[in-house]
Amino acid sequence: MTNSTRVIYWDSSAILSAKWPLRGADLWHLANATTLRKEFPELTFLTFDQRLEKVAKGEQLDI
Repeated sequence: MTNSTRVIYWDSSAILSAKWPLRGADLWHLANATTLRKEFPELTFLTFDQRLEKVAKGEQLDI
């Protein structure tokens, strides 16, 4: 992972943390998925956590 990639993930995490009540690993996974979706539109988000599923749907991720 390059420094510019890290900055993108951190920026995405900051934006998402202000928008959704997530923290820690859930926030990191969501930030990665929303960032990767730009490059891989076929990305499917998998979670067993109902709260994280609701937030992922709110970000228009395929579940």
